[in-house]
Amino acid sequence: MPWRIIEKAEDANAFASELEQAPKFSPSGRTSIFSVLAEANSLILNNQYVGTRLIIDISGNGPENSGHKPLRLKDRRITVNGLVFPARPSGADDPYRNYPYTTSDVVNYFRTSGAQGSGAFVFRIDTEADIERAILRKLLIEIAGILSRRAGEIP
Repeated sequence: MPWRIIEKAEDANAFASELEQAPKFSPSGRTSIFSVLAEANSLILNNQYVGTRLIIDISGNGPENSGHKPLRLKDRRITVNGLVFPARPSGADDPYRNYPYTTSDVVNYFRTSGAQGSGAFVFRIDTEADIERAILRKLLIEIAGILSRRAGEIP
Protein backbone atom coordinates (compact mmCIF):
# COMPACT_ATOMS: atom_id res chain seq x y z
CA MET A 1 0.00 0.00 0.00
CA PRO A 2 1.40 3.41 -0.86
CA TRP A 3 2.36 5.97 1.77
CA ARG A 4 -0.25 8.58 2.56
CA ILE A 5 -1.10 11.26 5.09
CA ILE A 6 -4.05 10.45 7.32
CA GLU A 7 -5.43 13.70 8.71
CA LYS A 8 -9.17 13.21 9.08
CA ALA A 9 -11.62 10.46 10.00
CA GLU A 10 -12.47 10.01 6.30
CA ASP A 11 -8.79 9.41 5.53
CA ALA A 12 -8.57 6.81 8.29
CA ASN A 13 -11.76 5.09 7.12
CA ALA A 14 -10.56 4.98 3.51
CA PHE A 15 -7.23 3.54 4.64
CA ALA A 16 -8.96 0.93 6.83
CA SER A 17 -11.16 -0.09 3.90
CA GLU A 18 -8.16 -0.46 1.60
CA LEU A 19 -6.32 -2.42 4.26
CA GLU A 20 -9.25 -4.82 4.64
CA GLN A 21 -9.14 -5.48 0.87
CA ALA A 22 -5.36 -6.05 0.79
CA PRO A 23 -4.05 -9.59 0.25
CA LYS A 24 -3.83 -11.50 3.51
CA PHE A 25 -0.57 -12.81 4.90
CA SER A 26 -0.14 -16.55 4.61
CA PRO A 27 2.24 -17.84 7.29
CA SER A 28 5.00 -20.13 6.10
CA GLY A 29 6.39 -21.05 9.51
CA ARG A 30 9.43 -18.87 8.87
CA THR A 31 10.40 -15.74 10.75
CA SER A 32 12.60 -13.23 8.98
CA ILE A 33 13.16 -10.17 11.12
CA PHE A 34 16.14 -9.38 8.87
CA SER A 35 13.97 -9.19 5.75
CA VAL A 36 11.25 -7.14 7.46
CA LEU A 37 13.76 -4.61 8.81
CA ALA A 38 15.58 -4.33 5.47
CA GLU A 39 12.33 -3.74 3.54
CA ALA A 40 10.83 -1.36 6.13
CA ASN A 41 14.09 0.60 6.34
CA SER A 42 14.06 1.06 2.57
CA LEU A 43 10.38 2.10 2.53
CA ILE A 44 10.93 4.65 5.30
CA LEU A 45 14.04 6.20 3.78
CA ASN A 46 12.85 6.21 0.15
CA ASN A 47 9.48 7.95 0.08
CA GLN A 48 8.29 11.51 -0.53
CA TYR A 49 7.34 12.21 3.11
CA VAL A 50 9.54 13.45 5.94
CA GLY A 51 8.36 11.92 9.19
CA THR A 52 9.02 13.32 12.62
CA ARG A 53 9.03 9.81 14.09
CA LEU A 54 10.46 6.94 12.06
CA ILE A 55 9.13 3.72 13.56
CA ILE A 56 9.09 0.10 12.45
CA ASP A 57 6.87 -2.34 14.32
CA ILE A 58 7.70 -6.02 14.30
CA SER A 59 5.62 -8.79 15.79
CA GLY A 60 5.93 -12.51 15.98
CA ASN A 61 6.05 -15.65 18.08
CA GLY A 62 9.56 -16.84 17.35
CA PRO A 63 13.14 -15.80 16.69
CA GLU A 64 14.75 -15.34 13.28
CA ASN A 65 14.83 -18.71 11.52
CA SER A 66 15.48 -17.77 7.91
CA GLY A 67 19.25 -17.91 8.08
CA HIS A 68 20.12 -14.25 8.73
CA LYS A 69 20.91 -12.35 11.89
CA PRO A 70 18.46 -9.46 12.40
CA LEU A 71 19.60 -6.24 10.78
CA ARG A 72 21.00 -3.46 12.95
CA LEU A 73 19.87 -0.28 11.23
CA LYS A 74 22.52 2.34 10.51
CA ASP A 75 20.06 5.24 10.54
CA ARG A 76 19.73 6.02 14.23
CA ARG A 77 16.58 8.10 13.62
CA ILE A 78 14.62 4.88 13.16
CA THR A 79 13.12 3.09 16.17
CA VAL A 80 12.10 -0.58 16.03
CA ASN A 81 9.45 -1.78 18.50
CA GLY A 82 8.11 -5.28 19.01
CA LEU A 83 5.00 -7.19 20.00
CA VAL A 84 5.55 -10.81 21.00
CA PHE A 85 2.68 -13.30 20.82
CA PRO A 86 2.60 -16.65 22.64
CA ALA A 87 5.30 -18.94 21.32
CA ARG A 88 3.24 -22.07 21.83
CA PRO A 89 -0.41 -22.28 20.92
CA SER A 90 -2.13 -24.81 23.16
CA GLY A 91 -4.21 -27.82 22.23
CA ALA A 92 -3.96 -31.50 21.45
CA ASP A 93 -3.37 -30.82 17.75
CA ASP A 94 -0.69 -28.24 18.53
CA PRO A 95 1.76 -28.21 15.57
CA TYR A 96 4.25 -26.39 17.84
CA ARG A 97 4.28 -29.00 20.61
CA ASN A 98 8.00 -29.62 20.03
CA TYR A 99 8.80 -25.91 19.61
CA PRO A 100 11.98 -25.25 21.64
CA TYR A 101 11.24 -21.62 22.61
CA THR A 102 9.10 -20.18 25.37
CA THR A 103 7.37 -16.83 25.03
CA SER A 104 9.95 -15.42 27.48
CA ASP A 105 12.75 -16.65 25.18
CA VAL A 106 11.14 -14.83 22.26
CA VAL A 107 10.64 -11.62 24.28
CA ASN A 108 14.34 -11.65 25.21
CA TYR A 109 15.29 -12.34 21.60
CA PHE A 110 13.18 -9.41 20.34
CA ARG A 111 14.70 -7.13 23.01
CA THR A 112 18.29 -8.04 22.12
CA SER A 113 18.01 -8.62 18.37
CA GLY A 114 15.00 -6.69 17.07
CA ALA A 115 14.15 -3.65 19.17
CA GLN A 116 16.48 -0.73 18.60
CA GLY A 117 16.60 3.04 18.57
CA SER A 118 15.47 5.76 20.90
CA GLY A 119 12.68 4.66 23.25
CA ALA A 120 12.41 1.17 21.70
CA PHE A 121 10.15 -1.30 23.49
CA VAL A 122 8.90 -4.88 23.32
CA PHE A 123 5.48 -5.81 24.70
CA ARG A 124 4.58 -9.37 25.56
CA ILE A 125 1.05 -10.48 24.65
CA ASP A 126 -0.20 -13.54 26.52
CA THR A 127 -3.97 -13.31 26.10
CA GLU A 128 -6.49 -11.86 23.66
CA ALA A 129 -7.24 -9.16 26.23
CA ASP A 130 -3.57 -8.10 26.08
CA ILE A 131 -3.80 -7.40 22.34
CA GLU A 132 -6.11 -4.39 22.62
CA ARG A 133 -4.17 -2.94 25.58
CA ALA A 134 -0.82 -3.46 23.84
CA ILE A 135 -1.97 -1.82 20.60
CA LEU A 136 -3.46 1.15 22.47
CA ARG A 137 -0.30 1.56 24.58
CA LYS A 138 1.88 1.22 21.47
CA LEU A 139 -0.09 3.92 19.66
CA LEU A 140 0.03 6.25 22.66
CA ILE A 141 3.80 5.87 22.83
CA GLU A 142 4.48 6.05 19.09
CA ILE A 143 1.93 8.59 17.89
CA ALA A 144 1.13 10.73 20.90
CA GLY A 145 4.74 10.63 22.10
CA ILE A 146 3.87 9.48 25.60
CA LEU A 147 7.13 7.98 26.80
CA SER A 148 6.47 7.22 30.47
CA ARG A 149 6.19 3.45 30.63
CA ARG A 150 7.77 0.39 32.18
CA ALA A 151 9.59 -1.56 29.48
CA GLY A 152 7.60 -4.48 28.22
CA GLU A 153 4.67 -4.01 30.57
CA ILE A 154 1.16 -3.59 29.26
CA PRO A 155 -0.82 -1.42 31.68
